[in-house]
Amino acid sequence: MRGWWRGEPPGPMKIARGHESLNTVAREDTLRSRLREATAPAHDALDASMGDLDLSTRADYVRFLEIQLNARIGVEEWCRQHCSADLVPPPQTSLVLQDLARLDAARAAEPVMFDLPSCSEPLGVCWVVAGSSMGNRAMAADLRRRTHGDWPMHFLGNTDLPAYFKTLRPLIERSYSESRTRSAIAAAEAVFAAFRQSWAMQMPELAS
Repeated sequence: MRGWWRGEPPGPMKIARGHESLNTVAREDTLRSRLREATAPAHDALDASMGDLDLSTRADYVRFLEIQLNARIGVEEWCRQHCSADLVPPPQTSLVLQDLARLDAARAAEPVMFDLPSCSEPLGVCWVVAGSSMGNRAMAADLRRRTHGDWPMHFLGNTDLPAYFKTLRPLIERSYSESRTRSAIAAAEAVFAAFRQSWAMQMPELAS
């Protein structure tokens, strides 16, 4: 399973300076482009790790859902505590739990600790959460074809996050101070790290 978190394409292609336009330069300096560029290694590492799963098999689909659940619990709690009401991403953990229940795989969660400083820039966290929804849509379409629609997909098929991403875009397609940008990058990298830790908990034979 490749491309779990493919919500954002790679950073803008570098072009010869003589052919740069003012619009291209401006786009490259937005928070969104800075986040994409800075977190590309973490993104690729997570994508490669999750590629070891075949979601058309029940065992790996359950593993995937548990990775999502255990990573998202802490991230969602942090967002509830530190994001403004209009910035909190739509919660997804209840949807993951519904899918696990349908698969008769419900068990006690093992949440990954997610504890950013309270002064961290929440846009970095929200960007990672929102961006994952685009990869989810592609995965849902592929799984419906491969499993003939047999797998429950309350989580992968949910439309709340794509709608949320549209509301987030005006906030991340702006430039911010360097300190605020770096704080957002650190927060985004922490989210990727939480998912990697959750993956390692589910795939210890590969994490060692």
